[in-house]
Amino acid sequence: MNRLLKIALFLCLMTTLTSHAQVSRNFNKGSHELGLGNLGILYSNVGGFAVSANVRYQYYVLNRLSVGGFGFYNSIDEGEWMGLGPSASYILFTMRNWFGRLDQQITAAKFNGFEERMATLYGTSTLSVSYMPLDSNFFVGLGYAHSYALNKGEIIEPNGVQVLMGWFWR
Repeated sequence: MNRLLKIALFLCLMTTLTSHAQVSRNFNKGSHELGLGNLGILYSNVGGFAVSANVRYQYYVLNRLSVGGFGFYNSIDEGEWMGLGPSASYILFTMRNWFGRLDQQITAAKFNGFEERMATLYGTSTLSVSYMPLDSNFFVGLGYAHSYALNKGEIIEPNGVQVLMGWFWR
């Protein structure tokens, strides 16, 4: 708990220290985001390594805060799974061409080739840092994703590193 409090305080400090003037127009209320190539390499204790493809849309309802939805497809040797659901993002900080983000997704999933106890409803939290070239609306980033089952008795633990890409527009 003490460690979590330190991380939360650090993130609040980063948000406070970056002035509002530095916040990119891409994160202002009314902006849109489309992640067309959200690729990831995941590891699960039930299936090993997986390759993931994801598409998501986000709408900024407030400066730095967006809501939206996503769909994905994952494949490994033992089977495949696909899912969709709502998502939310908060921009933690911006510094020149860089920004940090916290994402939360709730997934309704369908599995093929896995045991029946695999989670059909689970959450995923992602902490990422992304780079956006000046005068561009394209970004690329790297993040860590942690997933957890929301249904009692079901299992899923695909934690791993994700490569993020996307575009913004107004």
